[in-house]
Amino acid sequence: MRSVDPEVPSSSTEPSVLRLLRPGPGATAALAAAIAAATALPLAMPQLTRRFVDDAAGGAGLRHLTLVALGYLALAVAGQAARMATAWLAGRLAWDGTNRLRERLAGHALGLDLSFHGRHTPGELIERVDGDVAAVADFVVAFLLDVVASVLLLSGVVVVVLAVDWRIGAVLLAYCLLVGYGMARAQRLAVPSAARSRAAGATLFGTLEERLAGAEDLRAIGAGEHTVRRFHQVSAALFRAEHRDARIGTMLLAGTSVAFAAGTAIMLSLAAWIMETGALTAGRPLRPSPGTHRPPRPSPGTATRCACSKRAG
Repeated sequence: MRSVDPEVPSSSTEPSVLRLLRPGPGATAALAAAIAAATALPLAMPQLTRRFVDDAAGGAGLRHLTLVALGYLALAVAGQAARMATAWLAGRLAWDGTNRLRERLAGHALGLDLSFHGRHTPGELIERVDGDVAAVADFVVAFLLDVVASVLLLSGVVVVVLAVDWRIGAVLLAYCLLVGYGMARAQRLAVPSAARSRAAGATLFGTLEERLAGAEDLRAIGAGEHTVRRFHQVSAALFRAEHRDARIGTMLLAGTSVAFAAGTAIMLSLAAWIMETGALTAGRPLRPSPGTHRPPRPSPGTATRCACSKRAG
């Protein structure tokens, strides 16, 4: 058997983690198409809402408004279908890639020398090979759905808002950059706590496997009470690590929710202010067509003279 330390990087001839996780060209194309559809369809829905509101205010017929509403419904259903297809493809590709990684890690662990296995229990290795790989699969799915698709959708929203009114779009872009910077800084708190939680879980599984394998010997020497006490200690360590990880995750989730609510309030307030200036309607911006001039407003004196003339007549 060869002596390989897991902290030492593997040679360049061995496939890297990214190569093992990389899907085929056909699966990549299908996933890209699903993500593109899940991004474009929600961006088209507000355009139909805008048309429905302005056409209804302009006195459009019921048949026209019904067709617009049915188009909105079709886009909503298609968007949800694209979202489901994206989730299914991302999960399928993530598990295919992590299964290859799991096989690679299992073969690597079986090829390590006895001194390594003496320092690490089988339960710990099982948790590393299976538990950590499952966490990688969850990360890949979350990255594709919550990061890639959300960033594309947010970019499309910023572009659409900039096209409607550059002032609202500029504020939205600045706010998104500020929140993104805050989330990147918060990542420094989440990653170490998650790593400590995974390490505590591996220690618990290793301790449990080792004690169960030597249950007869422990019973023969009367070490049952000591074994239970040790199990309580590692369980308490896992509880503290997961409790801290959950607390940090809850704080980050709450911060994200507050940032989303604050951004929505800022955008609505800014849009209401711009509507008062007459630059926006309920559905779309007011832009006079080229060559169209608004008639000048009559001065108060002119209006008074006209009213007096009508009464005199």
